[in-house]
Amino acid sequence: MAMNTGGFDSMQRQLEAELRSLSSESKRRNSTIRHASDKSIEILKRVHSFEELERHPDFALPFVLACQSRNAKMTTLAMQCLQGLSTVPSIPRSRLSEILDAFIEATHLAMEIQLKVLQVVPIFFKTYGKFIYGPLCKKLLLCCSNLLHVPNKAPVVVGTASATLQQLIDEIFDRLSIESVVDDKQYEVLISNSESIKVNVYRYDANKLFDNICSLNEISSNGAVSDEEMLLDIGDIPIDYGLEILESILKNSQKNLLECQDLQYLLRVKAIPLLLRCISSSRHFSTAVRSCRCLKLLIRKEYLSILELELEVILSLLIHGISVESNLSGWQRVLSLELFKDLSQDPEIVNTLYMDYDNYPDKKHVFKYLLKECIVLLNSPEYITFLAPSKVVEKMDSPLITTENSTVKTKFMHLLDKSNAPSINITYIISLILTICNHLCEGLNKSALESSPLEKKIEDKEREEGTGNDSTVVKVYSGLFSGLFELNKLFLYSTSLETSIFHLVVRAFQKLAHSAGVLSLKDKLRACMKLFSILITNNVTSSNQYSFNDTSKSAKNQHTRNISTSSVTTSPVESTKNPSRSIADSAQNKEMKRRLHPRNISSRQVSLLRALISLSISLGPIFDSESWRYTFLTWQWITYYIYGPSADFKESFYSEDIPPPPILTKSDVTSIESSLTKFFESTSSYSCSTFHLVLTRLILDSKNTLTLEQTNLNLNNDIGYHPLDAKDEIIPCIYNKAFFVNKIGELATYNCKKFLFGKNGKELWSLISTYMIKLISNREMDNDSLRLYTVRVFTDIIKKATNEVGNSDEQDNKVKQFGTLENLVIDSLMATINSIKQLDIGKQEIYNGTINVESDILFQLLLTLKEILNEFGELLMNSWTNIFNIINSPFEWTVEDTDFSVNEDIDDSSLFEGIVQKHKNMIQVSYDVFKLISDDFLQSLPMSVIKFVIDTLVNFVSQKRNLNISFSSISQFWLVGDYLRVRFNPETLNLSDEKRRSLSEKINNQKLIEIITSSSSHDWELYNGLWIYLLKNLINCTNDDRVEVKNGAVQTFFRIIDSHSVCFPPWDLIFLEVIEPLLTKEWSTEELENETDFINVTLQGLIKLYPEHFKDFKNNTTCAKEWSMLLDFLKRLLSSTSNNTKNAVILNYQTLLKEIITIEDVPSDILKKCCEIFTDYNITYSDLSTNASSKTEYDCIYELITGFPPLYQLISKYDAMTDEFVEKVLLLFNSAIKYPLLPEFVQDKTKPSSMQKAILSGLDIFMTNDSKDTEILILLQLSTISILAFDTREKITKKLGPKLPKASLNRLPTFEAISYMSCSNLRNRIAKIDQFGISTLKAKHILRILKNLAEIIKRKSLITGSESDEIPIWVLASNCFCDLSNKIFKSLQEDAENPLKDNFCDLFINVIVVTLQRINPELDNLTEIDDLNEYSKYREILLENRIIDLFNERQLDTFIYAVWDCSFLYEFDELENALMQDCGTFSELSQKLSSFDFSCIFGSTTNPRFQTKYKCSLECLQDLVNFMLNTNEKLRKLTAPYLSARIALALRRYISDEYLIGRAPIPKLRKTELATLLNGLCVILRGVLDQNSTLGNKQIGVENLQTLSPLILRTIPVSHKMDGLQDKVLELSLGFTKLD
Repeated sequence: MAMNTGGFDSMQRQLEAELRSLSSESKRRNSTIRHASDKSIEILKRVHSFEELERHPDFALPFVLACQSRNAKMTTLAMQCLQGLSTVPSIPRSRLSEILDAFIEATHLAMEIQLKVLQVVPIFFKTYGKFIYGPLCKKLLLCCSNLLHVPNKAPVVVGTASATLQQLIDEIFDRLSIESVVDDKQYEVLISNSESIKVNVYRYDANKLFDNICSLNEISSNGAVSDEEMLLDIGDIPIDYGLEILESILKNSQKNLLECQDLQYLLRVKAIPLLLRCISSSRHFSTAVRSCRCLKLLIRKEYLSILELELEVILSLLIHGISVESNLSGWQRVLSLELFKDLSQDPEIVNTLYMDYDNYPDKKHVFKYLLKECIVLLNSPEYITFLAPSKVVEKMDSPLITTENSTVKTKFMHLLDKSNAPSINITYIISLILTICNHLCEGLNKSALESSPLEKKIEDKEREEGTGNDSTVVKVYSGLFSGLFELNKLFLYSTSLETSIFHLVVRAFQKLAHSAGVLSLKDKLRACMKLFSILITNNVTSSNQYSFNDTSKSAKNQHTRNISTSSVTTSPVESTKNPSRSIADSAQNKEMKRRLHPRNISSRQVSLLRALISLSISLGPIFDSESWRYTFLTWQWITYYIYGPSADFKESFYSEDIPPPPILTKSDVTSIESSLTKFFESTSSYSCSTFHLVLTRLILDSKNTLTLEQTNLNLNNDIGYHPLDAKDEIIPCIYNKAFFVNKIGELATYNCKKFLFGKNGKELWSLISTYMIKLISNREMDNDSLRLYTVRVFTDIIKKATNEVGNSDEQDNKVKQFGTLENLVIDSLMATINSIKQLDIGKQEIYNGTINVESDILFQLLLTLKEILNEFGELLMNSWTNIFNIINSPFEWTVEDTDFSVNEDIDDSSLFEGIVQKHKNMIQVSYDVFKLISDDFLQSLPMSVIKFVIDTLVNFVSQKRNLNISFSSISQFWLVGDYLRVRFNPETLNLSDEKRRSLSEKINNQKLIEIITSSSSHDWELYNGLWIYLLKNLINCTNDDRVEVKNGAVQTFFRIIDSHSVCFPPWDLIFLEVIEPLLTKEWSTEELENETDFINVTLQGLIKLYPEHFKDFKNNTTCAKEWSMLLDFLKRLLSSTSNNTKNAVILNYQTLLKEIITIEDVPSDILKKCCEIFTDYNITYSDLSTNASSKTEYDCIYELITGFPPLYQLISKYDAMTDEFVEKVLLLFNSAIKYPLLPEFVQDKTKPSSMQKAILSGLDIFMTNDSKDTEILILLQLSTISILAFDTREKITKKLGPKLPKASLNRLPTFEAISYMSCSNLRNRIAKIDQFGISTLKAKHILRILKNLAEIIKRKSLITGSESDEIPIWVLASNCFCDLSNKIFKSLQEDAENPLKDNFCDLFINVIVVTLQRINPELDNLTEIDDLNEYSKYREILLENRIIDLFNERQLDTFIYAVWDCSFLYEFDELENALMQDCGTFSELSQKLSSFDFSCIFGSTTNPRFQTKYKCSLECLQDLVNFMLNTNEKLRKLTAPYLSARIALALRRYISDEYLIGRAPIPKLRKTELATLLNGLCVILRGVLDQNSTLGNKQIGVENLQTLSPLILRTIPVSHKMDGLQDKVLELSLGFTKLD
């Protein structure tokens, strides 16, 4: 039953109960105990607290007596009470000794009581410990030690006793910290051999107790120690247990040992010698174990200062136990290694021990010797067999050293219950060494990181301050490195290690290397990196094993991963092959090829690679170039092992020449790729200087790799074909030349934002771009695919950089960052293109495919630019100039067609066609880029860039590869115009006079380019300069050979002018720079013929432009020049042989004339040029084309004529009409109207052709109120046109008829309609003339008019107008002639001396004669009435008194003769003809007929044949009579012979015939004839005989008439046959008689 200690009351009740039981139990056995118990009960009843109870010494007496009784039951009751009293101070100090004696007595009783004592004693000491010292302390310890001495004790008692003893000892030592001591007595103790100090009772107890324990071995060997010196009776305590107590003290009382000099002294002189003896001389495993455990507790940093020498000895002894030379048993070696294993886990103690021992040459080195001995041990035959090292990293099929067989369940040092050592396993020893090595590596790494954090190292490197480090860790690391390095190397090359163990070794070695990096120990880091690279890349044991035909490592193993392109792949994609490097060549040289290095790699090498990459990740910021070299070269070889040679290398090998891939699991490759990804991600934290170093290393390695081929031109050299050289130095891999280019690309893509870090970032970018560009432009590279791969990597860097910055969520910084990046990116693209452009292009470059490759390069660059613009164009700010230079690059990279065509040795044009197609594709991409800019970003471009936009457009327009692009580019000029229009600000861009003069002066000095490119130009200068530059280049595009392009360019030009002219600079500048070059362009004949549409559009635009912008002739001094050049331009174009062109020019000329009319103050020179264009037109009759799609000369002339009205209006407006102008116009009209061919399907009989009508309309324009000279010229022209239907028509028919096909004969003009209309117009114009002053200069024109009219009248043409009731043309002409004659006669009456008179009178007589002439019966019948009418009109005119005087006798004689001749109704018979031929004059004829002998010659009974126009004949008969009655004497005189002859002939025929016909009736016409003549003769005679007659000089003609008297008399006999004849004859006979 346990005593309840809850409180005094509870304790009181329990004690009372126990005392009563004790009293009851002792009643019969021991009265003393009974009385004592009762007394205690009484005491208990009186006290109320523990303090009161403590004042009663007798209270505890029953318990002491009970224990002394050795009665088990009473002792048990007493122990129950004592247990309760032990918990609280309630026993007087005077009774403590008796109580302890009671405990000692109780230990002799039963086991339960013994255990109870052991339970109570610690509690008792805890409560009353401060009073227990000296003898009491010895009694206390005796309570436990007694139980250790008793033989045959139960193990539980011994175990409990030993545990309790250790507890008490620990508490005795713990009591040293108590400052207050109940006893002031002090004792002297030694602190050295010659020194002592005084200590209190507690410490004295501890000193004696520690001394007793450390004397175990002395007691056992030398006998007992005196009681006074003994505090603990250890005479019979086993050595093992004593060591266990010592271990407990060392473990639990370290503080006291370190603070108490006396204890330290005992430690040095007693404890350590004891331990050394036990461990060195003891053959007992348990003793050695406990000794090692104690030593382990002493080998601490805290003891070094006080046990320096002792620990040196201890450690040396332990190391010696490990060595091969030691004769100690194996388990002792294990104990030493286990101890060092535990020590190696504490970096602090390792560092401390090293600095205290290894760091001094005069001391025995600890860890150096430890590692050395371990190395020697492992290299011993016994152990090396287990390690089974190889020259390459590999694993045996069944590893000898595994986790299972190299570990023990319980460490030897923990085998406290084993008296004998277990069997020794060599693999366990190897494992211990390996673990020690690992722990040391890890400890060094931890210390290195703590003493020199990586971040600080990076900062030091940045500031270049970390030049050295003399810290403890550095010294420790430097001292241990060689040993650890060798151990790791030994384990890494071991083939017997299990994979998990190998991984631990790898990790340890990785940490060893990492520590070197952290501590800036470059040489040691390089050594580790070198070993890593050798371990990883060396996959063959000797050069003789380079064969890869190892069936055990067949690539066809089902576990082999099918390697595909991944993030590690560096092989460039197959690209254009160089024709000169063919597979055929490689086949011929196959035997000479080197054998490729095997590609086998183990999973262990994969682990090492991952460790190496991990090192690169962690130490990257502080790696030097050499460390990076090992990393990258290793990586390069691994890439070859896993993925095989790159594509460029494969071109020289057959697939069967390439070694099979390694047998790796998918997880192996995935782990590598994952590690590499982490590496790239880690580089984002690199500083710019570190990143620069990495890039520099990659570039250097890349250069070294690319030069390997040159190094190996000699087949005896194989540098780069195997990873290691003769000195075991790793070298670049020749199988994967593009590796470093790929890594540069990947590294750059992970660190894009580093390029934004100011100057450092720019240097980084420059480093990459410069090298990339150098590779891209290097034609000396072994394989062109490397160049293509490089450009792809480079563009990927660019795209990744722009994507990362452009897609950033940090809106505030994005624009700024992109602004920095864009300059780097775009400049690099431009530099790349420039590097390509600088390369020569010759025949060789074309044939060997170099040009093909470089075209692909340019194409890729353009695509990259397109992607950048497509994604982030809105962020671009500063690099537009280079962007446009890039866009223009395809135009500067060309292979001319002539490069091929002129060479006769070219057999296959497909090569050139391929290049041309690629060039076309480049242009297309380039245009897509530009289109993207123009559509999305044009309005955001600065004005300083617009020049490049315009230049780019010109290039796109001018290129010949893609016509659609040329078309589309032309329309883009419109967008540039919109751009400039949007930026027009009248307030800032309008030009003052001063600005205008300044700008004009610069442009006149050919400084336009300077204006638009100079940063010093003002905004208004730049703006206006860009407009001029835009328009000028658009006009320059019209020089393109392609008509479609020319047309589009000029159309866009004028559309821009129409829409944006309000924003334009001064028009005089535009004219000077833009329009003048267009107007002064020299046109070839071919251009004029083929570019009609262009010319037409150009002229339309100019004609629309000029009246609007060049109309101020009054204020603008250059306006006249500008117009003059335009008109000269028109005139030059009209010299074209192309009718289409001329037609277009003429149409626009018409429009121009209409526009000029609206302009005021047009100079005379301009008017003159306008006229010259019209009048100087050269009409040719050479166009016989019938092509409906083409214009003919006829069309041109027609359009020209239709343009005359505005010209006339213009000339009239300025009163500039001159005779010269009119004559030239009429000359043109005259030439035009005689055009020898009509258009297809056109007839001009009933209505004039279009041109004829136009000419007539043109003539109608001339007003009758124009000058008289002009009017005469118009009349002349009309008269000339009127006779076209006659002589001109005949000439045309005669000349062209034989040349034309029959189908075209109907195209010959008849001129009938136009002649008639012209004649009609002539009549109308003449009718409008009031007076007709005839100048000498115009007399010939008038005569020509009259002659033309006379010609028409003479021909008696029956041509009529379109209306059926219109008179024939000859009558119309006669009317004109008549009207004109009347006006001329009036003029001549006033100017009788006019030279026109005679000629005119001749013409007039001729016309009268024509009306009386007989042409043919048919025509005469048709014209008789008109002839009679016209004759009558002329006769009336002629017979006017003042008019007839204008005619001379010859002219009148001609007229009278005509009348006489027309007066015959019948044809002459033979007699009459003979008579007239015989007679020289009509007077002679009359005389002869008067004396005619009718008896000799008879008449005829048949009537003679009637002549046509009898009405005219009757009129003429009458006129002959009337003429004799006319008052004009000259007329009578001239008429008399004719009338006399006429009457004589009539009478002769009548007389002759009537004698024959007898009673036959006389024809009516004969009767009329005779009646008319004889009646007239009667009238004449009456007038002559009448004194009152008005006739003057009546004798004129009488003589001639008197010759008729005989014939009158002869007529009398036959006069009765005709009514009235006889009377007339008789009257005449009477009259003649009167005359006589």
